[in-house]
Amino acid sequence: MTDWQTFWTEYPASLDEREFLRQVGHTIDGQPYSDGQFEAMVATIREALRLKPTDALLDVCCGNGIVTVELSKYSRRVVGIDFSAPLIEIARKFHHPSNLVYHTMSALQVNDGVLGAEGPFDRVLMYAALQHFRLEDLDRLLSGFLRHAAPGVVIVLGGVLDVSRKHLFFDTPEKRAMLRTYQREGRDRLGTWWDKDLVSRSCEAVGLQCHIDDHSPGRPGGHYRFDAIIVDLEPVP
Repeated sequence: MTDWQTFWTEYPASLDEREFLRQVGHTIDGQPYSDGQFEAMVATIREALRLKPTDALLDVCCGNGIVTVELSKYSRRVVGIDFSAPLIEIARKFHHPSNLVYHTMSALQVNDGVLGAEGPFDRVLMYAALQHFRLEDLDRLLSGFLRHAAPGVVIVLGGVLDVSRKHLFFDTPEKRAMLRTYQREGRDRLGTWWDKDLVSRSCEAVGLQCHIDDHSPGRPGGHYRFDAIIVDLEPVP
């Protein structure tokens, strides 16, 4: 498996400090999202989180804060965490309003209580980052989120790679050839592709209810990614 911490430490340093979309991989065929695509992604996230102006939000794997800062406009207080020191440095420099703080730390550390008094959080987001974890990490991630959750929390695992639609990403001869090359070399292209039922069962095992949304055609990657919208008190309609 790819050493993602090394990758996300070295890769941002290879780019200009204002190439925000490229720094966090928000690209299609190597090109940064258009303004419209970025806005569609943020709108999808806001809708899934059901953000209210009174909410405290924890953005896990926040990267350089380009999405986090947008969500801070609709939240009372936001904490962003990421294990990439270069990305957090960029976030603090360019995407740092007064109601938003950043910490350099791994998502897996959340279960160790290192956030201390930062919580509790009404909303927890991990967007386009679950692919950087192993299947066996999911229980620890969920436990960490619950440890810092307020009553009625909404947790969104967004932009999750859908293993049942993997073929829709590798949809050209060039991409399929690239996949075979990576497989032969034992390298990863994107990371872990997830089974929707496995995610739902993992949530149910810790007393959470999970709604899978895999119908977001307007946002980038919507045809091969899904959102898991997770609650602990009431069903998601």
